[in-house]
Amino acid sequence: MELDRNQLEKMRDDGYVVLPGLVPRALVEEALREINHRLGRGRTQEMDKYADARDYWSDDTDAPAIMDLLFKSPLWELAESPIGRGALRRPSTGQIALRFPSVNNSHGGPASHIDGFYSPNANKTISRFTMLAGVLLSDQPSGYMGNLAVYPGTHRVIAEYIAKNGSSKLRAGLNAEIAMPPAVQITGKAGDAVLLHYQLAHDKEQNLSHLIRYMAYWRLWHVDAEREDRRAPGLTDIWMEWPAVAALGKAKKKR
Repeated sequence: MELDRNQLEKMRDDGYVVLPGLVPRALVEEALREINHRLGRGRTQEMDKYADARDYWSDDTDAPAIMDLLFKSPLWELAESPIGRGALRRPSTGQIALRFPSVNNSHGGPASHIDGFYSPNANKTISRFTMLAGVLLSDQPSGYMGNLAVYPGTHRVIAEYIAKNGSSKLRAGLNAEIAMPPAVQITGKAGDAVLLHYQLAHDKEQNLSHLIRYMAYWRLWHVDAEREDRRAPGLTDIWMEWPAVAALGKAKKKR
């Protein structure tokens, strides 16, 4: 399987693509069993650098039930397709990311970021990868259920900013330097998947529902992404590691 032209154009223009119904229900249920078993045992975890301990739970794991979501579904093959077969490094772990219900609206909206950029809660080194892959493990039919929130087109805007101004100011946060478009909250059903360009601004929305939001994520690196001569150029030449998208040409102008 591979991303079709419409999906490649969506990735080029907006920086993400949603893949409905991609992961079989049996794999989703095994992942949920693993996660709920950990919760039931009071499993502690390495807190995500950006986590709010009140309503967010993050755990990196090599548990087969989590890795099977990627490798025993079509997701890995589809993730590889715009990069090239064998051009993505196979990850050894995935991230369990739960968003618990909030009791009020006091936390405000999402704060856009790029994974691996410096923030007050992270180290000062940019850690660039290639693609973020995710699977919805709970139904999220509407917004404000802890949804992944994305900012379409910001992968291109941020690349243009870095080319002109460098990346140093962005390490303290994006919003002071970049005019963000309205966030799009990813909705869907358990088993839907999403692929994001590394440099797409995103965050997690509040969960104002009564349900826990369950997600799994993998950060995927091109086999050469961490080479010293490619790390910085990849911030401005955003399709350097995406030959199938680069072949489409420039993004369409938004009217």
